[in-house]
Amino acid sequence: MAAVKRREGLRFPARPSLPAPGSASAPAALPLSRVKLIMKSCPDVSSINQDALFLTAKATVSGASEG
Repeated sequence: MAAVKRREGLRFPARPSLPAPGSASAPAALPLSRVKLIMKSCPDVSSINQDALFLTAKATVSGASEG
């Protein structure tokens, strides 16, 4: 299990270290605020779960790198 940090009584796993930007293994990332703005442009969407937002951004980057 990953190291656990304590902050104001909340427990959450420590973030893994990310590779340096520009390295071959650095993941391409989309700004989540921009993805959320695009998702909210649909009139059927009233609120967006953070997990759904993250997975949509990740799937978009993953799909773009395959093609």
